[in-house]
Parts: sequence; structure tokens; C-alpha cells
Amino acid sequence: MRADSDSDSKRAVSALIFQADRLAQEAKYQEAYKLYKRALQRIKVSSPERLTCLMSLADTERIMGAFNDAIKHYSEAIAICQRRCAHPPLGHPTRRRRYEKEAVDAEIGLALAKRALGLWKEALVSIAKAKQHYIDTGDKAGCAFSRWAEAGTLRIKGDIGGCIEGFKQAMELFTRSGDNSGVGYSLCGLGGAHRIEGSYEASFDYYSRANRLFSSLNDRFGIAYSYCGMGNALRMKNIYKEGEDYLIKALSLYNKIGDIVSSAYTLWSLGILYTVTGRYDMADSFFDKAQQRFTTTSDVRGTVYVLLGRCQLGCLSNNSADNAGLLDEALRYAKQYDFAVERCHCLKVSAILNGVTTDCYQQIGITSPGEALPLNIP
Repeated sequence: MRADSDSDSKRAVSALIFQADRLAQEAKYQEAYKLYKRALQRIKVSSPERLTCLMSLADTERIMGAFNDAIKHYSEAIAICQRRCAHPPLGHPTRRRRYEKEAVDAEIGLALAKRALGLWKEALVSIAKAKQHYIDTGDKAGCAFSRWAEAGTLRIKGDIGGCIEGFKQAMELFTRSGDNSGVGYSLCGLGGAHRIEGSYEASFDYYSRANRLFSSLNDRFGIAYSYCGMGNALRMKNIYKEGEDYLIKALSLYNKIGDIVSSAYTLWSLGILYTVTGRYDMADSFFDKAQQRFTTTSDVRGTVYVLLGRCQLGCLSNNSADNAGLLDEALRYAKQYDFAVERCHCLKVSAILNGVTTDCYQQIGITSPGEALPLNIP
């Protein structure tokens, strides 16, 4: 009787995970998250299914912006792998290798969650170790993904040249392995890096290529990501109406998906667009909405951008805000987390307000977004 009960329970858990996986593939992350949580509560600590469920749950939490929860579950997955590697079943050397790979995959996920919290230095160390493991074991998919993850982390660091080179290498690896989704996300990475660099036409081209690819794959998150990138590239080219349309399309898709991480940056982008086009009340509203989401996800880099936006807005609208205090706070965060690009934006706004110059953009190899307020921050 007990055996039948256990068998029924395992089937029920497997059904939950299968349904959650399908929802996650459709970018229905909130629904998938609930099912993964239900499944995990029903899986014994010693059960082999626990590792699979933990990884899927952590991946979903990371996408949803629940970074601390994701870190907790990736860490548990790593601990399980380490225990099983230390005590592999007799006669099953391949299981040890599988658990070693699972541990490395979880380490990459952990690095991406930490990166989102601004801890890019820790992330780079973990990604480098994982990348070497994938190289040593001939894991082509792992090599491509780790290179993509590393490139995005270099963007957070502010090494835009290294970021661009990394995304190009990742795209080549994804292309060789026939991973069109990976190619699409590499194109988006290149689009973002070229925007920061100041190459706005190239940025729009990369995002447009990604959009066509994601549309063929019916990847809703990818479509939203590329819409946002296209909108930002047009914003930087001073094509505001079309840029606004793309950003609003991206925001609508992100809201349907339930992605508060990417939607926060889209809200901020619209806030900047409304600032440079003189719609100050709308800008203030969108900065407020963006900050609510950045606070929810503990995204300090996003907070730096909102502080910069509010500082500019206060200076332009002559309101009673402590604009100097906002700028000081933004610079303090940028220095604390060693965000090179965001630190430079702070220094540029400060230089404009104080009637001096700065060569910080030249120092990190990117183009200045302007010489007067409002800066159309990329």
C-alpha cells in the first residue's frame, strides 16, 4: 500500500513539473513558479527529482526578479550535487559527471542572480570557473552560454569593448550548435552594448535582427526584449515617437509575461524619453513606477539610473527636490558597486551642473551622450 502511495505521489510531482516546464517555455513565469513551488514542497530532500525542480524553480525566480530566492535555491542545488559527487552510487561513474555538470550549471545561474544584484565581480569569478569546466569537458552548449553570461557581466562592469567581443564569440558558438534562441539573445546583447558605446544605427540593426529571429521562434520574452532595444536605439537617434511606440509594445508584453526586471528598465527608458521631450509629469510618473520595481528586485544599478533621471528632471523643472543629494546618492552607489558606465553618467551630469568638463567617457571608450541637460542617457 505504501509503495503504491509513493508511486502516485511521484507521478503527481512529475505532472506538476511537466506542466510548469511547459508554462515556463511559454514565458508564463508566474504560473510556472507556483507549480514548481508546489512540486518542491512535495519532493523529499533525498529524492532525485529535487535537484531538477530546484534548478527550474531558481531559473524562474531569476527571470521574475526574485534574485535572493534564486540564490537560495541555486545554492541548495549546488550542495546536493556536491554531496552526490562525494558519495556517488557504486558502479555509476557517469552519475558523478552528471552531478558535476549540474553543479556548474547551477553556479552559472547563481552568478547571473548575483550579477543582477550588482555583484558582478563575484559573478565573473564563478562564470570563469564554469567556462573552464565546459571547455575541459567539451560541453559546446555550456561554452556558448557561459561566454554569453560573461559578456553580459562585462557590460555591468563597464567593459564595453570586452562585452561586444564576448557577445560576438557567444553568437558564433550558438550559431555553430544551431541554437537560434542563443543567437537571438547574443544579438540583443550586441544591440545593448553598441547603444552604450554610441553606435545607435548598429544597435537598431542588431535588435531588429533579433526581433525577426524571435518572431520566427514565437519567443515572447525575446520579442519584448528586442522591441525595448529597438525603442531605445530610436530614442538615442532622436526618433522619439517611433521609439516610444516600440517601448510601449515592449512594456505591454513584459507586463503580460509578468517580468518586472526588464519592465523596470523599460519604464525608466520611457521616463528619459519623456524628460528629453519636455513631458515632465509623465517622466516623473514613469521614474516612480520604475523605482518601485527596482526596489522590489533589489536592483541597485537600476536605482542609480532612476536617481540620475530624477536629478535631471528636478533641474529642468525647477522643483524643490534635492537634486544635488540625488546625484550624490547615485554616484555613491555607482562607486560602491564599481559600475564604470553609470559612474561616468553621474560625473557627466555633475560636470554640466558645475560648468566643467570630464573625460570619463573617453577613458572607458564610449561616446558622450551630450553636453547639456537633459542627457539622453543610453
